Amino acid sequence: MNKVKEITDSTSNTNLIIKDIVLSPISYTKTSKLLTALYIVTDIIDINEPIRQKLRILGANIVSDIYSKFSTQMSHLKELTSKINEVLSFLEIAENLKLVSGMNSGILKKEFLELRRSIEVLNPSMEMADLFTVEEEYVHENRGRIYKGQHNIGRDNNARIGVQKGSTFMKALSDKISSLPPNVLNKKTSNNFDVLKGQRREEILKVIKINPSGYSNGLTITDIKNTVKDFGAQLDIKALPSCGEKTLQRELFSMVKDNILNKTGAKRWSRYLVKV
Repeated sequence: MNKVKEITDSTSNTNLIIKDIVLSPISYTKTSKLLTALYIVTDIIDINEPIRQKLRILGANIVSDIYSKFSTQMSHLKELTSKINEVLSFLEIAENLKLVSGMNSGILKKEFLELRRSIEVLNPSMEMADLFTVEEEYVHENRGRIYKGQHNIGRDNNARIGVQKGSTFMKALSDKISSLPPNVLNKKTSNNFDVLKGQRREEILKVIKINPSGYSNGLTITDIKNTVKDFGAQLDIKALPSCGEKTLQRELFSMVKDNILNKTGAKRWSRYLVKV
């Protein structure tokens, strides 16, 4: 059943009313909008800047994990939390390097912290050590105040949102998204995931074909992850480093199903080879 959830920015009295199918304590609709916000804010970063792509890939992986096969298992929740912490860290770096404004960075970090708290609700036994950071580190001191000289975000005039006040950012974003025809929004979201999925597949094939570690009879998931860790820079691997084990496992299964890879063995002993 569709429920109407009232989502309020804690720094403002502005209410965002959105319809959301509530399947878990995590709002899929709000998470999707958060990813859209991340893409818009990072759009001003130079396209060749690694942090830009890193943030976008991490954000897309977070949404992909939540949508594809959400699980309350400890390992899955830790994986999601780890990715959110990476986003928080890279946003902090981007802000320190003046790649994004402190205001936009602060608002995004606040929203990602709320997402992380939703995960904590699913797993109240998760220890603080697993969370790595505390909220105070990421709340911008000027949150909600007028930020003079704030640039418009987004290079495309049709996609710009002028942000002068932190508390209006999520409403401005919501209004911008709501003004887009559903088919346009769905197409953009679909294209982003298609690009990420295609990049992951290309990199998986590259790792298995080149096999710099010299594994015989194909590679296991662990072999692939170790190869990415040891030879990622050398092989120009960009999408797989932030890809969790569950996501990698799903992608490999999908590639076997699509007759791109062959699989031998079962479960943790499964090995993958490029289909001839």
